[in-house]
Amino acid sequence: MNIRKIKDDVFEKIGINKYEFFVSAMDYINDFPDIINEFYTDATETSSGEYLGFLINGGWDNEDETAVYISEYDYLNNVEIRVYFSYEEILQYFLMYYFKNIH
Repeated sequence: MNIRKIKDDVFEKIGINKYEFFVSAMDYINDFPDIINEFYTDATETSSGEYLGFLINGGWDNEDETAVYISEYDYLNNVEIRVYFSYEEILQYFLMYYFKNIH
């Protein structure tokens, strides 16, 4: 499996910006309360779990970078795309998503 680690120039590399990538993951997973619960309250986990091809790493993985990333696995091409976020950035995206989509 190939891993594409994307930290800069996200739009040029995958054709969408970080927030759009975040929204596509949230919409695909479609369980926002569970994602928030696992991401921010369970610091013993290495990630918030894999959801149908998406993985949200909360930064506690000692085998890889201690960074926050959302990973999308492309089963057809056997490629994992990781888009990295700062903690402030991911919090901002969670809040923006919440205010736009949760009623």
